[in-house]
Amino acid sequence: MEATAAPHLILSRGTINDITSITGNLAAEGMILRKFKKVNILTAVITLLASFYALNAAYPKGLGGQSKSVFLFLE
Repeated sequence: MEATAAPHLILSRGTINDITSITGNLAAEGMILRKFKKVNILTAVITLLASFYALNAAYPKGLGGQSKSVFLFLE
């Protein structure tokens, strides 16, 4: 978490089969910006996308720019 520049989700509880009740954090630049307690995955992803806008951050670029494409698709 300390080496993070772009916002990202850190999920501590929840599975792919049960995405209606996850627990985790939204982190950026070594800080926890928001703690999630039993929210659905949609709320967590919307908060993640909104944090990029609010912090004026660029979407992360993975291998071949695939990560950026995923964020643009979700947006």
